[in-house]
Amino acid sequence: KHSLRFLGRFEFLSDSPLEEDSSLGLQAFDALDFANTEENDEGRRVILKCYSMADSFHRAIANVRDILLDPLYVEEIQLFGDIGEAGEGHRQLCIAIECPQISLERVVDAMAKK
Repeated sequence: KHSLRFLGRFEFLSDSPLEEDSSLGLQAFDALDFANTEENDEGRRVILKCYSMADSFHRAIANVRDILLDPLYVEEIQLFGDIGEAGEGHRQLCIAIECPQISLERVVDAMAKK
């Protein structure tokens, strides 16, 4: 099962992307992330944004690259790339954004009730 995971850690939850933009070289997928998890863990749900164009990837991460965000207050964002073998020409740059456990709308509604 591990050998079937994208980049050794992601399992796609659907056969087609949630979003696709060929002008940016972007495909976004609903996925489970199994990095740093126990063998029987179900994985963490993420939106996996994959870029085949480095310029688009660097523009997308420009706002969060050098900022240390407290994971208590924001979803975890992981940036990484798979350069591929030398001379292969394949390059896949990805952003994994953890799906929130609770929506902002639910937080605001709960605050209004108190």
